[in-house]
Amino acid sequence: MLERCPMLRVLTINQCQGALHAWTPPTNVPYCLASQLSTVNFKTYHGTKDDLLELIAYILREGLALKSISIGFGYVPLNSEQGQRMINELSHLPKDSKMCQLYFK
Repeated sequence: MLERCPMLRVLTINQCQGALHAWTPPTNVPYCLASQLSTVNFKTYHGTKDDLLELIAYILREGLALKSISIGFGYVPLNSEQGQRMINELSHLPKDSKMCQLYFK
């Protein structure tokens, strides 16, 4: 999808639970990710390998124009042990954009 939207600036993913199980990064970084995409919203992150972790890591690593990534935890409270574990895991992912901020909801 990213390869077909070269001028994409905002991407919102509502829910992909299980849909990314066999996802592999593209061989070439999509143009929008390297130069246009500034805002990404993940509405529901569950903290599992079958979920969005690999995609989030890829976008952080390759998103040179990113300004913000918002990640919603759904039913998991941010101040719970599981919420804090997920925040810690996501906060330590490498990111190439120096201005990118992570927001957790």
